[in-house]
Amino acid sequence: MFFSTFIALYILINAYIYFRGFSALSAEGRWVIPLKLAFIALVLSFPVMHSLEDSKYGAVFGIISVIGSFWIPAMIYFFLLIFLSDLVLLFDYFVPIIPAGLKRNRVILKRKAFFGSIAAVSLIVFFGWVNTLFIRVENIEVDLAKLPKAFNPTTVVFAADFHIGANTQVNRVKDYVDAINAQNPDIILIGGDLVEGSIDGLGSAAEALAGLRARLGVYAVLGNHEYHGGADDTEAFMRSAGIVTLRNETVTLAGLVNLVGLEDPRSMGHEENNKTSAPLFEILSKRDPLLPTILIFHRPINFEEYAASGVDLTLSGHSHHGQFFPLTLITDLVYPVSYGYERIGPMGAYVTSGIGTWGPPVRILTHPEIVKITLVNRKID
Repeated sequence: MFFSTFIALYILINAYIYFRGFSALSAEGRWVIPLKLAFIALVLSFPVMHSLEDSKYGAVFGIISVIGSFWIPAMIYFFLLIFLSDLVLLFDYFVPIIPAGLKRNRVILKRKAFFGSIAAVSLIVFFGWVNTLFIRVENIEVDLAKLPKAFNPTTVVFAADFHIGANTQVNRVKDYVDAINAQNPDIILIGGDLVEGSIDGLGSAAEALAGLRARLGVYAVLGNHEYHGGADDTEAFMRSAGIVTLRNETVTLAGLVNLVGLEDPRSMGHEENNKTSAPLFEILSKRDPLLPTILIFHRPINFEEYAASGVDLTLSGHSHHGQFFPLTLITDLVYPVSYGYERIGPMGAYVTSGIGTWGPPVRILTHPEIVKITLVNRKID
């Protein structure tokens, strides 16, 4: 149903852009046919991208994938520009607001609007891509009453949604590693979607990830995308990079903190991937009650349940904070916390916008980030 709905919307939106956009140009213009062919190629790039196999088509897949990925945000912004202009025209029909001088030169005005919108959308998407290249460090301080004096303070770096795939350059993975290591973390936590799906061809990425350095270790949970390529294979990939995967289990870092990692519940349909479906209370029963508990779970949901279970801090990703406007408005509606740090009763919860991107390599009004969390116990002098 989701796929059918998406395809229907995709067709309708592009049809709207096509008919309203090209109505601004005269049919006999010498650039009309080439522009229409270019538009059709852009529209087809996205579905063609999803019908090809990366391993079989190689460079061809890569080119089409890039074009298709960039077309999605471009399509959305073309739609918004045309829709807003139609609203202005509708309003002007009842209450004239467009200067009479502009109306007398409709042909020129339409042509300027057509090419101006192409320039505007191109700039928006370009700067959205540039924005993905600069990783921000969000600094937060979390007060944990149970944090032992010997570890007051402790530095945790949290990152999620790397989405490392066959088209990810190894230098980009090294950038991620360098940004994280630069914070001198005691613990590194990864909140899921480290890889995009299949781990085939990601040997160099594993070598780069092996460069992560934390005095007390690197721990991760699986996100929904890891199940696409096989959870057990992904766990083996992480192990080769020195990352410990927590799959519905609790580990206690002696004298410091309980780390709880949960499986993604919406991926439970992949029966062959599930390590266990143990209830939360059973997983939490293995923690040291005298130490603070940090729970890592990919999706930003169930916060009230975790707070009621005595969890002190929950870390999640998945939302990307919408990745680009106006999808940010949708994630704000869907999730109780779409981005940032909030208190849920006695528990703290942080939802990261992610370090990478999924689909379009574009971020507009959001940013890629890692989170530097300073754990403190303010009751201790």
